[in-house]
Amino acid sequence: MSNKIFFRPPWTCGKYNAEKHVAIMFNLLSRMNYFFEEESADVVGMVLAAGRGGKVSIDEVSDKLMIADTSIKPFFEQLCSLRLLSEREITDEVVAEYRKECLGLPAPPAAKAYTERLKEEGVLSASQAYADVVCERGVVYDVAFELTYRCFEQCIHCYNPGASRNETERNGRGDTKELSLEDYKNIIDDLCDHGLVAASLTGGDPFMHPFVWQIIDYLYQKDIVITILTNGIGLLGKEQRLANYFPYHVQCSLYSGEAQIHDSITRTHGSWQRTVSVMDKLHELGVPIDIACPLMQNNLKSYHSVKSYIKKYGSSNAFDVMLTDSLDGDKCVSHHLRLTPEQLEVVLMDEDVIQHINISSTADDNYTDKGITDGAPCGACKNSLCINPNGDVTPCVAFNKVLGNVLEKKVSEIAMTNLFIEQWLQTKADDYKECFTHKYCDYCIPFCPGNNYNDRGEPLNGGENNCYLAKIRYNTRMKILAGEDVLHGKTIEERINELSVTDDKLQHEYIEKGKLETL
Repeated sequence: MSNKIFFRPPWTCGKYNAEKHVAIMFNLLSRMNYFFEEESADVVGMVLAAGRGGKVSIDEVSDKLMIADTSIKPFFEQLCSLRLLSEREITDEVVAEYRKECLGLPAPPAAKAYTERLKEEGVLSASQAYADVVCERGVVYDVAFELTYRCFEQCIHCYNPGASRNETERNGRGDTKELSLEDYKNIIDDLCDHGLVAASLTGGDPFMHPFVWQIIDYLYQKDIVITILTNGIGLLGKEQRLANYFPYHVQCSLYSGEAQIHDSITRTHGSWQRTVSVMDKLHELGVPIDIACPLMQNNLKSYHSVKSYIKKYGSSNAFDVMLTDSLDGDKCVSHHLRLTPEQLEVVLMDEDVIQHINISSTADDNYTDKGITDGAPCGACKNSLCINPNGDVTPCVAFNKVLGNVLEKKVSEIAMTNLFIEQWLQTKADDYKECFTHKYCDYCIPFCPGNNYNDRGEPLNGGENNCYLAKIRYNTRMKILAGEDVLHGKTIEERINELSVTDDKLQHEYIEKGKLETL
């Protein structure tokens, strides 16, 4: 008799919504996720209910769902091919074997349809398909936990409140009173009851929080997708411990392939060596690694050296030219660290930069021709929220409008009753004040209401940082369409080496929100 007992691997997790008859399931080592509906979702629901490493019986599924076992068996075999099920009992050896198999797999495309139906309907991902069905008011699909503002490093461009810019300024990142472990368990319980699928742990550095491992364990037991954003220093010697929780990916900040430049940005001697050491070890363990490398004056000349590490780890796109000013009103970063228009013209030719310009295209349809539509312009509040170290709930890490506090009201209640969220979800095209009123607005990547809010005090009025980049992208694009060679016949690296960089003395420059320079 063919095998009727299967096993759910520990590298899987997901969510089943019985009312909607939909499910999403993740392969955390390959970083693939899959959307199911109707009877397939009901079957996946039973697979998820078995728990990590648990047994799943075809006969039991057939009896409970009243589906013929002859239909279930080929579906289980398909799940096995996706490594969402296994015919073998999961041992440490099986896990190690699959880790090696996934070693070096490139990051999956950001947009990928998983069924013909999704392709036909234009749905780009399993996550989107699932969220589109289940995310109604009060449902939080994913949450960002800013566990602490404290950090092992003192990065010059940090946007967390209290960050210092030089050695004489006081570092106030440890001043915030932080939530307790019991607080986090209560929050997670509440969110899981209201549809939580994924959680990211960030900061500061999450490994500065005294209960970070207990929080990770609690999320793991709840079958929640875990993403970690860290500099890696707090993981030295603990890489295997983290790998055992199968994080969806670990994003580490690496500012240069040259240790001296990286360390000058973090203001922490030896930080480059420790970060790379942790990434190497996590990679050996099959943990998916992503690299974050924001571009600024200090690493403009050497950011290309990070590309070899991106290739080594199979990381996704890492280079971002949008720097975020401090959430407490300090404009030092945009005034002294962001790239100049001349520098950006060159860097935007690099296809590895998130906001790059496609010079081979003569049409503008590959830019951000979003149009102005009704509804929230991004996912903030729609299906995701952020929780600050002190329990304040905000739309996202970059959109620092306080919606409430978890010590006073449950997150689910805030998501359901907050007046701003209600108004935000019902945003009308007429609500925009300056955004989408200029030609350059179609070149705003990313369109970030959070940056608008932090600059202007309102999310739908163009913020200086957003408009600065959009204008440069637009002007550069117009030069290219007019036949101008912004690289002057040279390679990107050759042109960058010709550019001068600034070495300004950094210090806080506070400007009252909403009273910035005229655009």
